[in-house]
Amino acid sequence: MKRFLAVTLAAMFTFGNMGVTAFAADFADINKVPWSGAAQFINQAQSLGLMNGYTENGKKYAKPKNNVTLCESVQMIYSIMKVYTKQDVSSDTVTKWTTVMSAYNIPTWAYSATAYVLENKIIENSDLPKLKNGTQNATREEVGLMFGKALATIYTANNSATLSYKDSSKISSAAVPYLALLNSKNLMVGDPNNKFNPSAKINRSEMAVLSVKTYNFLNDSKSQTPTTPTTPTTPISPTSGTVSGTVVNSMVLTNGDIFLSVATDNGSGVNLFGKKSSVKVTFENETVALKDIGNGDTVTVTFANTDISTVVINKSKAGIISTKVFPLKKLTSSKITVKDGSNETSFRLSDSVSVTIGGSKSSVSKLISEMEDYDYTVTLTFDKLNEVSKIEAMTSKNNPLAGKLTFMSNSRLKIEVGSKDYEYPLSDADVTVKYDGKTVRFSTLLDEYKSNNYNVTLKLDNKGYVTTITIDFMEDETHGTLSFINSRRLDLKAAGKTYSYYLDPDVDVEIDGKSSKLSTLTEKYDSAPYSVALTLDRYDSVTKISATSKNSGLSKGTLKEITSSTIKITVDGKSYQYDLKDPSIKIDNKSVSLSSLRSSYKDYTYTVELTFNSKGEVTDIVGKNTGATKGTLRYVETKRDQIAITAGDVNYTYDLDSDVKITLNGSTTTASKLDSENETAKNYKEKITVTLTLNSKDKVTKVVATSEDESSSDTKKGTLSSLDDWYIKVKIDSKTKEYNFTSGAITVTLDGSSSSVSKLISALDKLDRDESITVTLYFNSKDEVTKVVAKIVNDDDTEDKPEKGELYSVSSSDDKIKIKDKSGKKYTWNVDSDVTISYNLGRRYDEDNYKKSLKGLNSLLNDCEDKGDTCYVTLKVNSKDKVTKITAENQ
Repeated sequence: MKRFLAVTLAAMFTFGNMGVTAFAADFADINKVPWSGAAQFINQAQSLGLMNGYTENGKKYAKPKNNVTLCESVQMIYSIMKVYTKQDVSSDTVTKWTTVMSAYNIPTWAYSATAYVLENKIIENSDLPKLKNGTQNATREEVGLMFGKALATIYTANNSATLSYKDSSKISSAAVPYLALLNSKNLMVGDPNNKFNPSAKINRSEMAVLSVKTYNFLNDSKSQTPTTPTTPTTPISPTSGTVSGTVVNSMVLTNGDIFLSVATDNGSGVNLFGKKSSVKVTFENETVALKDIGNGDTVTVTFANTDISTVVINKSKAGIISTKVFPLKKLTSSKITVKDGSNETSFRLSDSVSVTIGGSKSSVSKLISEMEDYDYTVTLTFDKLNEVSKIEAMTSKNNPLAGKLTFMSNSRLKIEVGSKDYEYPLSDADVTVKYDGKTVRFSTLLDEYKSNNYNVTLKLDNKGYVTTITIDFMEDETHGTLSFINSRRLDLKAAGKTYSYYLDPDVDVEIDGKSSKLSTLTEKYDSAPYSVALTLDRYDSVTKISATSKNSGLSKGTLKEITSSTIKITVDGKSYQYDLKDPSIKIDNKSVSLSSLRSSYKDYTYTVELTFNSKGEVTDIVGKNTGATKGTLRYVETKRDQIAITAGDVNYTYDLDSDVKITLNGSTTTASKLDSENETAKNYKEKITVTLTLNSKDKVTKVVATSEDESSSDTKKGTLSSLDDWYIKVKIDSKTKEYNFTSGAITVTLDGSSSSVSKLISALDKLDRDESITVTLYFNSKDEVTKVVAKIVNDDDTEDKPEKGELYSVSSSDDKIKIKDKSGKKYTWNVDSDVTISYNLGRRYDEDNYKKSLKGLNSLLNDCEDKGDTCYVTLKVNSKDKVTKITAENQ
């Protein structure tokens, strides 16, 4: 601190005195100079006001062997030059460079001196990092270069000069002309051994000699008349225009704006500033970031009123690593698929791809697992081969943003929605907390969330970080969970306490925002959880009950996924998962089993409404099949003009339009013939599937029917080789065979969804290197293909797959696991829905922590990766090539 104060005071003194002021040479340590001749220069430097000493314990010290910083050197040059020029640097010049100097945290006492040397090209913009914080010590070469450049504004520096020092080879070529100029004026020379020692730190004694000699030389009236110097190129600041050249210095400031210094081919230059919100930077017709502009880049800059508007990088010296942001759709060990506008685009992953989730280091396998429960937005970084070298995944805004606050720290939080927790990182900037329109201290919420049940709504920035937490419901003595109610009183649980109240005889009741009756609440409270807000009169009697059933706003939506224990629905574009408790299920007023709905939900679109018990578990599912226009034909009633089908184990009957068009296996037919063919098919244990088209009156205008016999020899399975509108080639038993399509419409499904021949051709063209398409072909009596069932698979889905190996990834959403053999080759196995999973783990793992399900197996895999262990599995496979048993161990 004493040193800093001394330097500051010296700077302040120099700024305020243009002339020479005498001081007494009373340094207590003047006899400790490195050589005897230095004492007179130290004393003279003080008397000239160029260098000040240090006052400690009432004594003044020169500290002649101490190092000198670059900022102090710049200050010294400015003190000397302003005496010579009899002029301070202008306030406009200081203002011009203030933004840059602030960005590099240059001490404010050095602003005028730094602005002076920048403006006069005594230092380059690229030298600014060395002045950062004002603490870096200067070398002899650095100081000599600056003093030489200052002198070169008055005298000519010989660009062809040479130096005779023994260590001249260690001096940079850029410094030679200026060190030669100082040598020629006897201002800065070598040591007694004729060495310059360019990398040695300059001390205060050496600086005193150089500064005094330079000061006296410039101000000696007997000195020679200055020659015309070679004027250095000084960047100008024009008001508007376009300039092309090479970037000398590109610096993104702390506020996100940019400073750019460009040298043109004719030797002139320009310094410009640009605001982050208005500068557009492009490279090869792609928008890139301000930070992608690098020193040495060839650019074309357009500016107006000295502000940059566009920068075109014509040639990048270091190359630009591009990044793009997309919603994440699919991910494998070798490929990532994202939503790019209205299309899906896939990119290959580099062998060394790195992954972060929410800013924390992760892996591809973990991100694949997390995608089962969360939607993600990813920032992809591409290498020069246009392969993805880095994936930065952030929780998407499509995930729930409102729920019960279950965990909170200074860096992240979790909310519970249904039976799932969703984790979000907190913004590095201040996070705003609000309740009832007022701001709440963040620390208050952090301290109290464990003892109070808070329902919150989050607001995220564009990167997925929480910026605002709004408290929607906060437990207190009138807000909590309804634990008991009858016609006279109620009990309320809040923050670990129970509060009892009597009811006003005319109490008003509101349930889920709608007016209701007290009897409704008393009948339902025991089977369905309610959060309540009470209004009390002055006698503490309840005059109004506002009750909200748990998940009430999240109980109606589109069925996304259902398993034996959970259900996931989509509400307003966000997914919510709940636990099941022996649910009763009705679809279109018909009772169906859980297994039936599980087998059919992927084929249809269901809108559902859920009912919960007091634990938040789903006990009832009431739904509607909004896509029940395709299924198995039951009959055609020509007298009533009706057609009946079965879709998802539910029967549906539709009226036929008078102009209905019907085809069977691609050929036109009639309603009566279709019914007759259906009866024949039933006799041969076949079935006819139909797809119906309805008009605005829900009458059938078109029927596309296909007969199927999956057990007959009229189907063939193989790997798709090629196809067009007329034929299809399939590899069966290592031989490629060609089959003709029937005339008319061909039924095509791809990965379980309705498709077409053209889409199948496109899918074949877009296959990744480790993918193929398996097909099942259906034929008519003419041996023509009428239907193609296609599926994209990994090439490791083949025969002779190992049933033992290292567990690589687990996907519970589509019942798959991937293992690696000793060579590192990966194999994908389909897992049976009734798979049995057991664990044989060492001491480092508690088997009770892992559920005997694929999710539990995935948790074990994540823990093994975190601990640096390898997880191994032994599989048991049935005749359908599905895994029925998994034994997992960590050694």
